[in-house]
This record gives sequence, structure tokens and C-alpha cells, in this order.
Amino acid sequence: MVTGCLLFSTMSALVKLFGQRLDSCQIAFFRCFFGFIAILPFVLLKPGRHAFRTTHFYGHFLRGALGVVAIVAGFYATARLPLTDSTAISFTAPIFMILTAIFLLGEKVRWRRGLATVAGFIGVLVMVRPDRGGLDLGAVVALFAAFLGALTTTLIKRLSATEEALTISFISASSHRY
Repeated sequence: MVTGCLLFSTMSALVKLFGQRLDSCQIAFFRCFFGFIAILPFVLLKPGRHAFRTTHFYGHFLRGALGVVAIVAGFYATARLPLTDSTAISFTAPIFMILTAIFLLGEKVRWRRGLATVAGFIGVLVMVRPDRGGLDLGAVVALFAAFLGALTTTLIKRLSATEEALTISFISASSHRY
């Protein structure tokens, strides 16, 4: 976990640095490319190439497409906002995940979690401060990226009911959250 946090922090700092000179799509391409390279040895070592087999091609396609848009949007926001703000807004993904789990997975939310979700969204309003005469485009894009990140994670949960973990990892490796 510590290594993962360190790597994500380093990636965010690099996105911030390179985002001043490169387009978010270019940075996202390299993130996805290196993510693909990192998971490829595990796929190639699996006998029979089971990681390529799926019964839900369109589910993976949708999850992948939404994941790529989430990465590009997240990188765009990271390059344009202070790093602390983009990181704080990205932490809203679990709040959005509660909503996506209700609608896509049929999960039930009890009053305590519902109240915490409402409080979380009030906190989001405090963070993005729409009362300052308009919303900052970077903050809106960061919220959009957090929502799409939550949606892709929920879709992965749905796919995990029938798909192998390696298949989901392989297809998700190149286009999962920023």
C-alpha cells in the first residue's frame, strides 16, 4: 500500500510537471502504455491465454472507454489545478461510487451511509467553492474524472461476477483510474 501511494503520488507530480508542456491525451497515452506493459508478463505467463477470453466484451469496452476518459480528464485537472486541490477532488470518487453502486448494482444504502454521502457532497461544494463567481473549469473536470473513476470501478465490480481476475486486470491495466 505504501509503495502504491508513493507511485501514485509520483505519477501525479509527473503529470503536473509534464502537463505544462504536453497535452493530457499524450500523458494519458503513456500512462496507459506503461500500465499495459506492466501487466503483460502476467498475461503471457498464464497458460492458454485465458486473459484474452471474455463473455462480456461490451462491458469491458464500456469500462475501458470510460476509464480512458477518466484518465484524460483527471490529468487535465491535475495539470491545471494546484496538486492539493486535484488530489482532494479525486478523493470524491468513493462518494460517487455509493451512487453508482445503488443504480448499477442495486445496493441498498442505509440512513447513516446516506447521511454521510450527503455530508460528503456538501464537502465537495465547500472544496470547489461555486460561490466565488463561477466554477473553475479544472475543478469541474476533476469532479467529472472522479465520477467516471467511480463508475469504472463499479463496472469492474459488476464484471467480476463472471470474469476472471486476470482478464479484468489485463483489460483494465491500460485504462484504469489516474
